[in-house]
Amino acid sequence: MWKKNYPVVAIIPARYESMRLPGKPLINIGTKCLLQRVYENVRNSNFFDRVIIATDHRSIHILAESLGAEVFMTSPDHVSGTDRCAEVARQLEGSELLVNVQGDEIITNWEGMEELINMMQEGFFEVGTLASPIVNREELFSPNAVKVVFDRLGKALYFSRSVIPFVRDIPQEDWINQAAFYRHIGVYAYSNSVLQDISSLDRGCLEKSENLEQLRWMEYGYDIGIVESALWESVGIDTESDLLTARSLFLD
Repeated sequence: MWKKNYPVVAIIPARYESMRLPGKPLINIGTKCLLQRVYENVRNSNFFDRVIIATDHRSIHILAESLGAEVFMTSPDHVSGTDRCAEVARQLEGSELLVNVQGDEIITNWEGMEELINMMQEGFFEVGTLASPIVNREELFSPNAVKVVFDRLGKALYFSRSVIPFVRDIPQEDWINQAAFYRHIGVYAYSNSVLQDISSLDRGCLEKSENLEQLRWMEYGYDIGIVESALWESVGIDTESDLLTARSLFLD
């Protein structure tokens, strides 16, 4: 359990290689590149005592330094942002609350982050993350929108690319009005020791089926706490279409 005065550190994994958008952190969106927009949003949120960029590429390292950011070079062999964050965290003091913020999402409304930090500092869960209500059918049935169900205390029960819960005896077009559905927001909080532990685990059957690393942690018995955030907003950049959308929103 952390004490309230222990530092909260954001780590932004920024990998150069991307199947759809090579060199993604360096791509311009308006007058700024993606990494700069992500970094400045995290820094200006005022939730973190320290913001670190973790990268595997010299060009990104140079850019981060030009922004005045703290940056660590990491191995190019990591398969996930979690593993990249874990390498950086091994060089920290070990008493921090760490928050993994995705390097390809520009967060525009941080509603829920304060509650997430408070929940983790109270020591209720080993891993913490966020979820937002799903309000339209397109998102509900999209495998790209990861769904989560959780109990009354906020403990995650399962994550899936499929629709969960299944609504029996109701036509699918009416499901959105018959149950509460939640989209998982890919921001994670954990202690350094927990991060080191989960990054060393072997992939399990659930993760292999859904390609969701949080299922690995659950399969090994780690409790994941969920904070509901109805107002959380972010712009994720994964495809050319996402990039066009972002460029229409961020013109400065």
